[in-house]
Amino acid sequence: MGIVCGVDRQDLKAGDHIFSYRAWYTYAHHGIYDEENNMVIHYTRTQPESLSHAPTEPASGGCDICNYQPKAERGVVACCLDCFLNGSSSSSSLNRFGYGVSPFQFLVSRIGTCSLDQSDAPEVVVRRARQMLIGDDDFGEYHLLDNNCESFATYCKTRKRLSFQAESLKSRAIFLKHKPFSFQNLKTTVAGMVFGYKVVVMINNHFS
Repeated sequence: MGIVCGVDRQDLKAGDHIFSYRAWYTYAHHGIYDEENNMVIHYTRTQPESLSHAPTEPASGGCDICNYQPKAERGVVACCLDCFLNGSSSSSSLNRFGYGVSPFQFLVSRIGTCSLDQSDAPEVVVRRARQMLIGDDDFGEYHLLDNNCESFATYCKTRKRLSFQAESLKSRAIFLKHKPFSFQNLKTTVAGMVFGYKVVVMINNHFS
C-alpha cells in the first residue's frame, strides 16, 4: 500500500500504520489504527512525566471520548484519533505509512514515510499491537533513537524494529561531530547521507 498524505479518517483500515507531523514538520508521531475500536495504539515515553513533552491534558482529567490521559499513561497506549492528532502541525495532518513501495518511490519520498518491506496481514498487525497494549508482549523502554513510536509501528507491521527518522538523525549527528558547521555544508552533506542511507536500506532489503 502506498503513501497517502492527508488521508481522511473514513478511509482508514484496520492495521494501518498512521503518522502525524509535529513541531512544524520536524518529526512525526506514529501509531497503528484499530478499526474495530476506532482507536490508535501507539508507543509513548516510559519515563516519568518530568521528562515528557506530551500535550497538556484538560484540567478535568482524561479525554471525554477515550479517557486517554497523556500525563499519566506511559509505554504502549490507546487513544482516539483526536488525541493522537493533538499537537500535530496541522488539524488535517493524518498520513498513512506506505509498505511494499518501489525502490524509486522509497528514494524520492521523505524519510520516515514508507518502507520497502511488505506488511503482514491487518489482523496480525492489530493483534500484535493489542498484545503489547495489554502487556502480553513487552516493547521495552522508550529511547528516542533506538526504540520509539516509529519502531513500534514498524514492528507491528513487519516484526522489524525500524525507525527511519531516527536513523536520519543519527546520520546528521555523525556529520556535525566531524565537520565544521555551515549551512551549505549541512544542506548538501546531510542530503547525501540520507540518500546513501536509503541506498544501503535497499541493498540490505534485497539480500536479506
